[in-house]
Amino acid sequence: MMKKMGGPASSIDSSQMKENMKRIGEMSPDELKTSMNQAQQQYGGQKQYMYNASMELKNQGNADIKAGKYAEALKSYSRAIDNLKMFAGEDVSQLRLSLLLNSAMCHLKQKDPQKTLEVCEEALQISPKSVKALFRRGLARVDMGQLAEGVADMKLASKLSPEDKTITAELDRVEQDVLSKGVSAAEIASALEKVEASSNTPAASSSSAPADLDKKMEQFYSNPDMVTQATEAMKKMSPEEQIIRQNEGKLIP
Repeated sequence: MMKKMGGPASSIDSSQMKENMKRIGEMSPDELKTSMNQAQQQYGGQKQYMYNASMELKNQGNADIKAGKYAEALKSYSRAIDNLKMFAGEDVSQLRLSLLLNSAMCHLKQKDPQKTLEVCEEALQISPKSVKALFRRGLARVDMGQLAEGVADMKLASKLSPEDKTITAELDRVEQDVLSKGVSAAEIASALEKVEASSNTPAASSSSAPADLDKKMEQFYSNPDMVTQATEAMKKMSPEEQIIRQNEGKLIP
C-alpha cells in the first residue's frame, strides 16, 4: 500500500513554485476563484484517499495486535499516522488519536515505557481527557519509576471513567504497591492536582496540519470582495513573498 501521497509542494522545485505563484498573482478575481475551487476539490480528494488508506492500515494493525504481532502493528499505525500529517479536520484528529492509543498499547506490550509515554503525550495533545491515554501513560510512568505521577494519571482515568472495572482494579493494585514503596498519599494527591490542571487545558491543534481549507474557502466565498482583495494583494507581492504567505496559510485574507 502507498505510504503517503505527495502533494504539489513535494514534487515542485523552488523555481517552478515561483513561476506558479507568479501566474496566480496575475489571475483575475474570477480566475483565482476558479483555481482555488479546483485546489479545494483536489485537497478534499487527497484527504479522503489518505484517510481511507489510513483506515485500512489501522485495521491491519488491529489484526496484528490480535495475533500478538506488536512490532508489525506499530509499522501499520506509524504509516497511517504519516498519511494524515498534511490533513486537518475532526475526522482526521479522531483517527489519529485512535492510532496513537493503539500504538501506546503496543509499546506497553513490548515493555517500552518511554515510547509509551511519548505516544500518550501526543494523544493527550489531541484529547487532554482521553481515558486510555491517561491510563496507559500512568502505567508507563510507574514502570519508569515516576510512581506518584503514574498513580495520579490512573486516578484521573478512573475518575473520568468510573464504570471501567479494569482501570479500577489495576489502579487499586498499583496504588497499594506504590504506597508500600514509601510514596505518600500527599505526594499522589499533589501529582493528581497537576494532572487534572493539565487535562483542563484546551486541545492543541496539530502543528503539522494546515488550516482547515474547507472553512477558509467558506469564509472566502461568502465575501466576494475578499477575492478581489486577495488578487490585488498578490499582484503587489514578489514570488518569494507569495511562497512565504502560502506556507503560512495566509494567501486567503
